[in-house]
Amino acid sequence: MSVIFAESFEALTILSREDFQSHWRQLHASCPWATAFQGADFALTWYRCYGEQFEPAVLYEFAADGRLVGLLTLARRRGSDRLVAAGSHQAEYQCWLALPDSSDAFFEAAIRLLHRGRRHRSLFLRYLPANIPLGCARRSKRAPPLIQLRAHRCPLVELGRADTPAVSLKKSGNRSQFNRLKRLGDVRLCEITSADALNAIFDEMADHYDLRQGSMTGGMPFRDDPTKREFHIELMRRPGVLHVTTLVAGDVLLAALIGVRSGATLSIAVSSYSPIHGRQSPGKYLLLLLSQRLIEQGYGLLDLTPSGDWKDRFANRFDDVHELTVHFSRSTALRTFAVATTTSILKRALSRFGIEPADVRSLAARLIHPGSAGLAAACWSQRQVFVYAIDASEVVAAGEREPMTRDCLADLLSYPAEEPRRRRKAFLSRSLSYLERGGHAFTLVEGGRLVRAGWLVERQDRLTVAGVCQDWPLPPDSAALYDDFAHPSARRPDLTREMFRQMLRAAADVAHTKRVYTAIPAADAALRAAVEELGFRRQVTFHRSSRFGRVLEWASEG
Repeated sequence: MSVIFAESFEALTILSREDFQSHWRQLHASCPWATAFQGADFALTWYRCYGEQFEPAVLYEFAADGRLVGLLTLARRRGSDRLVAAGSHQAEYQCWLALPDSSDAFFEAAIRLLHRGRRHRSLFLRYLPANIPLGCARRSKRAPPLIQLRAHRCPLVELGRADTPAVSLKKSGNRSQFNRLKRLGDVRLCEITSADALNAIFDEMADHYDLRQGSMTGGMPFRDDPTKREFHIELMRRPGVLHVTTLVAGDVLLAALIGVRSGATLSIAVSSYSPIHGRQSPGKYLLLLLSQRLIEQGYGLLDLTPSGDWKDRFANRFDDVHELTVHFSRSTALRTFAVATTTSILKRALSRFGIEPADVRSLAARLIHPGSAGLAAACWSQRQVFVYAIDASEVVAAGEREPMTRDCLADLLSYPAEEPRRRRKAFLSRSLSYLERGGHAFTLVEGGRLVRAGWLVERQDRLTVAGVCQDWPLPPDSAALYDDFAHPSARRPDLTREMFRQMLRAAADVAHTKRVYTAIPAADAALRAAVEELGFRRQVTFHRSSRFGRVLEWASEG
């Protein structure tokens, strides 16, 4: 029989039929490369949760004897002409289901059918499982549909080997660091087995995850996609799909990991840890203890999934997996290939001179951003930053209004959505760094949007002087205050004064603190006036001059 294509309501009707799901499960069980992401429980749950954003589509084939011998569950974002796998970015592995001897024939027939329809620009699958046959995808063609394959390295942990990560728990360095975690309370690895239990810790886990992801990419997966939370809770209601573990100390959530079960393999979907306790590496200990637990439960493989350099440290095996793009028009294919080739050449050329692509993007953003001075500022600039100090004994006792909230991750993640993504990334990256150094956030949110943020970092031996790329050594028992973010609506002198007063009191309350320091741009007269009114006195001035790439940095007294 031939391959059939259905979409929208027709596709959902077919996939929802009990008899079709029975065939689906039989094919899934017979397909050697099938993962949970192609299973009925995962796909149907995703279709229901993301129905307003994606329209379902399906390609399937029945044999003459009535068996389902090929299935590819797809979706199209509403308003788009590009097809993706069911699950989209929520599915770590994306592929078609088929019997080994008919896999190539089914996939070739499926993409030819899509090409004849001329309604879709492309089909994208990421990542294909390592053991899927790719004969049809590797055969070069001169006419559409044209197939593009891109290889990625996937880190894995073979749990039965002698070099499994769990063995490193016995190392003295790891035992010492783990003992520091125990000071917070009884450290336990807990397995979550119900949707209600997952729901109870979800928001805290999502905040940990979004802060770390935001610091790396500027994107916050759970905040940017509110449906992601509902989807995982609903998956938890499906028996045998998710495996969720947490590392807790007393009542404190240190780390959490959501994995997807595919037989004896567990694939990581979400891995998070508390940035407040980041110096004790709770995420690492969750992974080490989980490896031990999975061996006891009979698992053979922990799939760390592609992307993320940290994963390579734990892996004891690597597989090659691929992302696959099918282009249904020659012009789209040529344009995509040209961009990919040009990008690759530019990256190699930049690397020869020690230039990272991120540096180029940052410079370009500064040149074209309307709020900057553009080319002139990039070529010629001069900055001054004043360092102020006050003795802790001079700080006035509390008693006045304290408008700022202390140590609230949700506030930090409420950074204004209208700000450029690069600024959000930079802000969250600084926030993560402060938290992992033991810093305390002081934030103000108005109308669901962060409008002011400052930091107190205790026991500092150096003050970071932003804007001039310099540090200043501090005497023992010093604390540092940083004014990190001010929305235009919250730059009022009274609010600035109250924020610094509140942070200053908190710093003075820390045992053994003798002096408190802060650094203020010379150009910010209002901020300088606010800290001087609180009793801060100028100590040193840092200078930075840049003229056509020639940079001079120096410091002067007062």
